[in-house]
Amino acid sequence: MTHGPGEIDDLVAAAPAEAFPGARAPMLATAAASLPAGEGWWYEPKLDGYRGLAFVAGDVRLVSRSARSLADQFPAVAAAFSAWPGGPVVLDGEIVAFEDGRPSFGRLQRIGDLPVAARGAVLTYVVFDVLHHGGRDLRPLAYTARRAVLEQLAPFPPGVALNPATEGGGAALFELLCGQGWEGVVAKHGASTYVGRRSDRWQKVKCTARQEFVVLGFTEPQGSRAGFGALVVGVHDGPDLVVAGKVGSGFDHATIAAIDARLRPLASDRPTAQRGVPTGEAVRWVPPLLVIEVAFAEWPAGGHLRHPRFVGFRPDKPAADVVRELPGTNT
Repeated sequence: MTHGPGEIDDLVAAAPAEAFPGARAPMLATAAASLPAGEGWWYEPKLDGYRGLAFVAGDVRLVSRSARSLADQFPAVAAAFSAWPGGPVVLDGEIVAFEDGRPSFGRLQRIGDLPVAARGAVLTYVVFDVLHHGGRDLRPLAYTARRAVLEQLAPFPPGVALNPATEGGGAALFELLCGQGWEGVVAKHGASTYVGRRSDRWQKVKCTARQEFVVLGFTEPQGSRAGFGALVVGVHDGPDLVVAGKVGSGFDHATIAAIDARLRPLASDRPTAQRGVPTGEAVRWVPPLLVIEVAFAEWPAGGHLRHPRFVGFRPDKPAADVVRELPGTNT
């Protein structure tokens, strides 16, 4: 960034004073068909992990976007800040498991299979914003100013890294990251303040079609398959839950068993969805509690997902927030 150390101190000093906050709502990016171009846009790799705010003030609290504590699930991330002298500070970032140099959502899903002591070597908390520092609320500052504060806070402790950001060159970065198997790119306007809601001043473009869905039910297995046949998934459209299709691939045996054990005791014959309920096929319906991430080839307007594939669980995403991600909207 172009701010010098003295200028950064002046920016922080001019921000509103506040007591150390107990909670913050994260800023969310709007889905877009292509990256915005022009002056003032900065580009960051889109991370494939669990979003989490880090409240560092003596002790450390990790909080998901649904306001759930992540510290018990990822104690190594919280412990990474224990000896860091940079607090009190509130950071925004993502808990990531890297594999072959890129974030692996699959590896993050399997982190519970490792001994607790070994998880710290796999996990990285990747920081991309700062909301509070030096007794000041930094959210009213421009993105470029907050980014300068982050760079001044570096170096971070082992297990914590700063997400790279570049001004301009979004198309080239997108091509590079997609070719390497990353999830996509997030564009952030340099003048954008930090607002605790979705905003088109942050825009995200994914390399492949992929988003979260609520599990609405399941079909019974056919042939030699055990557990369930496929998951019936959907999204919210206003007050209604709408069926988006069925997901029957991407599961291993352990995942099938875990999902079946969780859903089967909740099953009923009463549809959970208000629209798009399939006819001519028996579905066991469940309450809309479980959120999963699904990759797919296409989602035609008014139709169902084509070639959907289970990617992983999304315990960090509230079911009530799951809607169809349409480029150019604030959904």
